[in-house]
Amino acid sequence: MTVSVSALVLAALLQISVPLQAMHPVRGVWTEVEAAGWKGGEVVLEGLGGRVTAVVDGRGVPHVFAEDERDAFRVLGYLHARERLWQMDVQRRLASGRLSEVLGEAAFNNDLLMRVIGLHRSARNTVSWLERNSPEVYSLLLAYTEGVNAAIEELRSTGRLPMTFKLLNYEPEPWRAEDSIVWAKYMAWTLTGFWYPLLLTYLAIKLGPEDVAELYPVRHYYSGNVTVVPGDGSVGGESLDVDPELLMGLDWHSEWATGIDLNDRELADRLASLIERVAEFARIAPSELGSNNWVVGPSRSATGGPILADDPHLPLNLPSLWYEVHLVTREYNVRGVTLPGVPFVIIGFNEHVAWGLTNSQIGVTDFYLETVEGDRYLFRGEWRPLQRVEEVIRVRGQGERRVVVNLTVHGPLFSYGGLHVSLKWTGNSGFNDDGSGVTREAVAAHKLMRARGYRDLLEALRYWDVPSQNWAFVDRDGNYGIIVPGLFPYRVVRLPDGREVRVIGSRSVLDGKGDHEWAGFVPYERVPKTVNPERGYAAAPNQLTVGPRYPYFVLAGWYDPGARAQRIHWLLESKTTHSIEDFVRYQCDVVLWFARAATPRLVSSVERFGDLDDRERRALDELRRWDYSMSRDSVAPTVFWAWFSALYDEAFRRPFSERGVKWRLYPPESTLVYLINERPESKWFGGDLSVAARRALRAAVDRLSDALGSDVGGWKWGTVHRLRIGHLSSLDALSIGPLPHDGSSGTLLNAGFPYDLKALRSRVYVTSGPSWRMVATFSNGRVSAFGVYPGGQSESPVSPHYSDFFGDWYGCRLYPLELPAKPDEVGNPAFTLTFSGSRA
Repeated sequence: MTVSVSALVLAALLQISVPLQAMHPVRGVWTEVEAAGWKGGEVVLEGLGGRVTAVVDGRGVPHVFAEDERDAFRVLGYLHARERLWQMDVQRRLASGRLSEVLGEAAFNNDLLMRVIGLHRSARNTVSWLERNSPEVYSLLLAYTEGVNAAIEELRSTGRLPMTFKLLNYEPEPWRAEDSIVWAKYMAWTLTGFWYPLLLTYLAIKLGPEDVAELYPVRHYYSGNVTVVPGDGSVGGESLDVDPELLMGLDWHSEWATGIDLNDRELADRLASLIERVAEFARIAPSELGSNNWVVGPSRSATGGPILADDPHLPLNLPSLWYEVHLVTREYNVRGVTLPGVPFVIIGFNEHVAWGLTNSQIGVTDFYLETVEGDRYLFRGEWRPLQRVEEVIRVRGQGERRVVVNLTVHGPLFSYGGLHVSLKWTGNSGFNDDGSGVTREAVAAHKLMRARGYRDLLEALRYWDVPSQNWAFVDRDGNYGIIVPGLFPYRVVRLPDGREVRVIGSRSVLDGKGDHEWAGFVPYERVPKTVNPERGYAAAPNQLTVGPRYPYFVLAGWYDPGARAQRIHWLLESKTTHSIEDFVRYQCDVVLWFARAATPRLVSSVERFGDLDDRERRALDELRRWDYSMSRDSVAPTVFWAWFSALYDEAFRRPFSERGVKWRLYPPESTLVYLINERPESKWFGGDLSVAARRALRAAVDRLSDALGSDVGGWKWGTVHRLRIGHLSSLDALSIGPLPHDGSSGTLLNAGFPYDLKALRSRVYVTSGPSWRMVATFSNGRVSAFGVYPGGQSESPVSPHYSDFFGDWYGCRLYPLELPAKPDEVGNPAFTLTFSGSRA
């Protein structure tokens, strides 16, 4: 869930008068207190094949024991809805483009964007495919749906719907199987629907291809030594047969690569205008999201067995993105976190294997410049009719609005100024690349919960189509590694010298007339993976996936610049063996590799100046004795951040502005570190790093003095870098923070924060980070696991489980995650729910 959606909800609450029924003493918001006091007892749940016991422990985590898997899923649906119904409803509305129905005009543009992208169409087709091709998974979705609807009816009939329904004066509709799939599709879209080919095209038009190649290289500077998969990238004896250095040095914005002549200034300017319009409509912005995972094998483990750590970095909200659960059936005993609305354990473990995931960042979205005349478009020499889909958007208080979405063979169109660009994304193309949007993650997730070792996990992930992820795993037999499944579309590109190469992704808009099409997906046997690597560990904090000789040249992706990868590799190499406690400490490590790499050169570059004032000298002293930890109680992190931010402005603000770049699309930190260390005479520094750094230091110190006072000792990082976990309604009373926070965008304790001095005088907070932390190990054939997320199991603000995990998450403490086989083995039980198909 994005902050912008929270703002939409807040806007609606401010505009909609609180209905009288919301204040009713029996059926109004006061029933929130009664609902939050939920205790044990008997629950009748139609459709159950047998009795199900759910023991809810002292943290509010349900342990569900059922013979039949469908019964477990039916109860899980009931529990999700009882604890997170409004969250589930607003999420499905967001993904389907139906927020306007309850939030009014403020949500219309968001709904329009989602209707154009069409996740709801792909979800509908996916459910139909599952019904025909995977009846077992389809039956589980139906069972889950029935459980959700049973809870909805119970809450409605007793007047105990969550208070946000009452404040917004609406009731939830029945749940459908496609509602579960559409939210999963939305999560996939946010993790793989990258707009960067558009943005790089825009920058190539404004700055020129040479500057784009230097500032936004095909491979991030300093990234080659810490790839997810060790080695040169060869797979099964097959490797790239073209020099990768040659490929990385080519101009991939040229007509030979794209079919579009950006030297045609009229066309280029019109295309730039179209991209500006799309960027504003879609609210495109560089993301601070990321994730960590790493594993060590038995030879590097203090437990004697492999250890896994995983912490996906996602938006932090209340209620949390995740809901913790433990399910026991005759098929499995599995525990981990689920997405409310989606009935599978996404990250977790069973008695045989544990798994965690991070985003692979490999480019799976392409954009095509279409040739359109009237209601036709040109493709492979023939004029084809545009597919026209009418979407009806109901806007609260304003009736219906009908919009037509135009689609080509590539996907939906965005049009402006007589130009038309289509979007092709694996989540909408589907695993058959037929435009149906059918993807099979539900099949993969179901198989994963049943896995009895890494080979089963490997087979399950064959069906994981989107989002492409780095799946780290450990199993009870001592195996460990990282597998990177997903649909990776490749094109066959003819190089200027006539040779052909298979290329994944693009750095520019492509001509849509048929010469730049996907040739297929990378076969599953060739997807990147490392199993039991010789060095004894593997790590995947969103960095570059494979070495340069991978048979499919990875041209596009928006990888993490590499600071987290550099740091975890250093930590994993720093000791012979690692413990559970070490892994927890690494997850909260706040040493910034960028600072370690750049600070000494920056400090030395300004020491020759004799006009440094007392504040500047004290600031430099803080940096000289700094250990590069972004600790909230330290001054040096604030100085570094402000100086680095000011140097960004010094290097790029004027040239970008003069060339018409509308936004702060500055290059990644790795580029600025490279320029500092390797190109101090760069034109971006006006030919002299020392002069540029001196001006930036003065600007940084002046801005810090204005915002925090002239006493350098008061410039604590936590006064600038603050955490806020907002409620989905954006109501401050239901949120956490702002609080002083450790870390930064580039530390293992990921705490996204922009390099922008404007943050000193505006309400800029850390709003993303580790949404779930988990560490798991197998020792003597038994699993031990620990985890925490920053929230609580209930969405009710009066529940004791609304935010009770936050303190431990903030303090970097994890809870033991037990895996009892029977109800009477559950530790710290609070109450028991017994579910039956009919009242005895």
